[in-house]
Amino acid sequence: MVTKAFTSTESTSRSQTLKITIPNLTKVISVKANTGNAVVTSINGNEVTISLSGGSSTRSVQTGGTYTPAQTKTGVAGGSVSPGDSIPSTMPYSDGQGFHGTLSLKSASAHSDGGSNGRISAGSCPAVLPNTGGAIKTSYCTYSYEGTVTKPAVDTRTYAYYYQYVVTVDYEDNKAPTVTVTGPTNNITLYENDTLNVTGTAIDQDPDQSVTVYYQIDNNPKKVLATNLSQIQISLSKQLTFKGGKLFDGEIVLTDTLAEGVPHTLKVWAVDNEGAQSETVERTFYVVPNRAPLLAIDSVVPSGIINTDKFKISGTASDQDANANIKVNYRINGANPVEVYNGAGGAWEFEVSLAQLVVNENTIIIEVIDNYDAKTSKTIKLNKNEVKTPILQSVARYKISPPKGSARGVLIWVQRDEELDLKVELSMTLVGEQEQYILLEADPEKIVPVNDGIVEDEYYHETVEPKDNIILKLTTTRPNINIDNKVYLIMGVVE
Repeated sequence: MVTKAFTSTESTSRSQTLKITIPNLTKVISVKANTGNAVVTSINGNEVTISLSGGSSTRSVQTGGTYTPAQTKTGVAGGSVSPGDSIPSTMPYSDGQGFHGTLSLKSASAHSDGGSNGRISAGSCPAVLPNTGGAIKTSYCTYSYEGTVTKPAVDTRTYAYYYQYVVTVDYEDNKAPTVTVTGPTNNITLYENDTLNVTGTAIDQDPDQSVTVYYQIDNNPKKVLATNLSQIQISLSKQLTFKGGKLFDGEIVLTDTLAEGVPHTLKVWAVDNEGAQSETVERTFYVVPNRAPLLAIDSVVPSGIINTDKFKISGTASDQDANANIKVNYRINGANPVEVYNGAGGAWEFEVSLAQLVVNENTIIIEVIDNYDAKTSKTIKLNKNEVKTPILQSVARYKISPPKGSARGVLIWVQRDEELDLKVELSMTLVGEQEQYILLEADPEKIVPVNDGIVEDEYYHETVEPKDNIILKLTTTRPNINIDNKVYLIMGVVE
């Protein structure tokens, strides 16, 4: 049993209604007021209504009027009466000033016409003077009265009376569960794919009850964290994942998109099956949603006049959050993406050959994607014009890959129209070195006729050291567009 005192609000009314709230109330046993009467009129959950009446005032306040205290003075009176008239021992007194009282006989005398007199006592005025043996007749009697008289107090004061009750209530209550949250700590910051780990314990000391522990993020719907019987310590464990700006419990979305830069609140509390609720434990946290990576493209300068010509597209990519790996790829005219960069961020570039472009408008989409699928893309539009202008000179390059990886000598045979103006050059360097071309001369004595108008030339070149970057360059020239001489076959061996 619990005993607790409650004090009503002070009021000028003696009859009052006191409403009190007793957390987890199960039963009211008795109520008693320090003065007057206290009666329970209703119980609604934890709210108890008590009717109070008949108590003594606790204080008063003068609201008007004045007070004049009582006054006293000595009142006197006197007079005369004829023989046979009464002379009482007392007489009432009243004057125009409000004094009243009773005066007592102080002295009385009987008088004759001859001037004789004698003292008399209360009673009646005698017919003869006392002590004269009846020889002298009384003509009249005199008397005097004296006494204390009072003017009553005058009180016109008005008062307001105040009443306040102290009510003692004996009751039984249901103890609320208790919750302890050990994690997360306060003011943590969640980045993309971070977890909010909710840990702790809960317990209810009342027997034969069940306990449910809830959690809530901001004002989103509450969720059940754990349930168990009372008097058993309940372990709390929940892992929430922050991704895409929201908190998830597994695949279940718990929140709307959480704003960056403002505090968010995790609340944890427990309720038993009788409705008793623990204090709510709160933790504040912040979020930094994953931001799209940044993509910058350098000025694009297309170049070339034939399909084998190439030009570069370059730029830089970075991740604003610095917590993700990024990839850069490009697509030309809707083709499959081609990856050109994979890393933490930096410069990237790729080459585009004119052969990859179609005549008229071309669309090149470049995009950067982080490992959380946040993406930024930019589009480049290029026009490829078809200009059918006959050329008088052409250059063809061929890379020779030796079977053993490198070679010291190259022997080449070229079948061509006999009238074709052909220049043959060869570059033999190491990989990474700049190409260095030398002019190869065909041995006139080894020009072999193949058939009408077609001949075969032989060329040979040898270096001191083996080389692995071997490029053959053929340059053909014609004097006008009406001549259509050509190369038919290129053969060779390396050593």
